[in-house]
Amino acid sequence: MATEGITALKTPKEDIHFDMIELTYKKLGVIAYHIVEKFKEKKVFRYTRTKLKDILKNANNEKKLDINELSEDIKNILCING
Repeated sequence: MATEGITALKTPKEDIHFDMIELTYKKLGVIAYHIVEKFKEKKVFRYTRTKLKDILKNANNEKKLDINELSEDIKNILCING
């Protein structure tokens, strides 16, 4: 079941959020399969702390992120005041 969820993203949340309450062992197996496939396709990336900060700052600058929804700890790390 897709619901709005709790996220700082301003995009349509129902497109990216799924309730885990309906997650079954079988569905978890499907998720695991897709993760393994992405590893095989080399579509899994590692991000440094600096890169993640840049991604979040850019999302904030492009108004794709509601910084008021971020925790104070994250805002402090990013040096962003909401």
